[in-house]
Amino acid sequence: SAHDYGPAIYQQTWFNSTTTAASLDAVWNLEWGYLYNEKIAPVWVGEFGTGNSGSGISSSTPGSEGQWFSSLISYIDAHPAMGWTYWAANGEDSDALFNSNYNGIVSAQKQSLLESIQFPLPGAASSPGVSSGSSGSSGVTTNSGTTPTTTGAPSNSGTTPTTTATTVTGTCSATMTISQWTGGFTASVTVTAGSAGTSSWSTSFTLPQGAAITNSWSATVTSSGSSVTATNASYNGTLSAGQSTTYGFQGTDSGTISAPSVSCS
Repeated sequence: SAHDYGPAIYQQTWFNSTTTAASLDAVWNLEWGYLYNEKIAPVWVGEFGTGNSGSGISSSTPGSEGQWFSSLISYIDAHPAMGWTYWAANGEDSDALFNSNYNGIVSAQKQSLLESIQFPLPGAASSPGVSSGSSGSSGVTTNSGTTPTTTGAPSNSGTTPTTTATTVTGTCSATMTISQWTGGFTASVTVTAGSAGTSSWSTSFTLPQGAAITNSWSATVTSSGSSVTATNASYNGTLSAGQSTTYGFQGTDSGTISAPSVSCS
């Protein structure tokens, strides 16, 4: 059970002006990821957490808390059988998910990033933000051929989750959820294989006016003006019939935006 925290808890030597996602991966592989990579033992990231300011969640500044947090999310996502627990849920903690009254989420931005690595346990009922079914060794979530339901992050003041879905029959379907706050948003896209399955997939959509992508995870995302194409990563392209996988991206906006229609092939 690895407990991993960023520079807000302790300024390790590897948090500096030259820190990159790759250099953080190298630290994690050396310190505890090797147990998973070399199939020595199961790994559970038993604790990790960050504060609720935007810079502590998604900053790209080298050596920052936000860079550490978003990089660790991507690292866990790239190791699909690795378990994790966020610390902490209670509103009295500085890294809290819930507010002090336990009736709302403090940061929809952070919740949306965590939803990108959620998966249901075998036999569990459907949960918000994930498809029904179980997580297989390929790192994708199965749903026995049914249409997945996707919901946005629990809303709080200034957050408006919206969902739009477009289906391409027989190939794949894609559903996008957007969670928005003042000046920014995160998007989660669920790709589900059609009846023939896929060995690779590509989705495309047009960004709403005033929106721009700043970073992404679990897919290769390219933009040309407002037109965006996202293709599978090396580990989530092969899907059998009805299987799903999720990728996401974060961006800035100049006003209220809605999730665009997404085509999938």
